[in-house]
Amino acid sequence: IKEQGTADEEYRELGYYGRLRYRLRTDPRRVADLGMVFSSVLVEWIGATLMAPITPWYVKKLAPNMGQGKAASVLMASYNIGMFVTSLFTGPLSDRVGRRPVFLIALLLYTGAQFADANAWDLASLAGFRALEGVLAGTRPVIIAYLSDISENDDMKLYG
Repeated sequence: IKEQGTADEEYRELGYYGRLRYRLRTDPRRVADLGMVFSSVLVEWIGATLMAPITPWYVKKLAPNMGQGKAASVLMASYNIGMFVTSLFTGPLSDRVGRRPVFLIALLLYTGAQFADANAWDLASLAGFRALEGVLAGTRPVIIAYLSDISENDDMKLYG
């Protein structure tokens, strides 16, 4: 920051939005990366929760003999179990090969899994695709590590 003409004290006095404007001027790549990270978290969150309102339709179409509660439990559990298991491995993997490749490959494959999810032929295939989505959405440790890598301690408050 000092090389770019703003002292540390002046940077801290800018406030949150002032810091964002400062970063847009001095480091647009970082702002674009942050936008990509936050939008992917939003897409993954929507993908995880969007299934709830359409589960009755899926159950009626794909498994009419199964109860809605049981089918919803299977679908939500498959996603969350996949996400939990993968979260244990994506952090160390990103330490070895880099945060960006792990994150981008998972995001790209997650998009494909969403399309497969929309074209499931029975409840078992839908649960399998949901589990795959969960596996690919298990990049939250990578996102947290990336944010801590590129941010100063004062800026971490911006990310929640």
